Amino acid sequence: PDFERYYLGGLNTVRGYDYRDISCYDEEGNDVGGYKMYFSNVEITFPIKEDIGLIGLVFFDAGNVWDKNEMFDLDVYKSVGIGVRWNSPMGPLRLEYGYPLDSLKDNNGKFEFSVGTFF
Repeated sequence: PDFERYYLGGLNTVRGYDYRDISCYDEEGNDVGGYKMYFSNVEITFPIKEDIGLIGLVFFDAGNVWDKNEMFDLDVYKSVGIGVRWNSPMGPLRLEYGYPLDSLKDNNGKFEFSVGTFF
C-alpha cells in the first residue's frame, strides 16, 4: 500500500523540494514511492535574539528513494538553505527557505512554515 512506501521532500526531510517529489515513478510518470530511503540534514544554528529565543540556521540536506531492486548509491538530491526558529509561547515556529541543488520537476526553491513539534 501507498502508506508503506517512502517519499522525500518538504520541511521535515529534504527541504527545497516539494513533499513527495523525491520518489520512485512508474512508466506513466506517477509517483509510487520507494522501498528504501536515505536522508540526512546538517544544520548550523546561531542566536539572533537570545532573550526571546530567536535563532537562525543554515542547512544542507541530502537524500534519495530507491525501488525494491535498486541498490543504494551516492546519487542523492541535495539542497541548501536558511531559516529562523522561534520558541514561542505557542510552541516552536519555523520559517525556512530551501534551494534545491539538483533539478527535479522544475523546483526553484521554496519557503516553508510550521508551528508546533513533530510527533
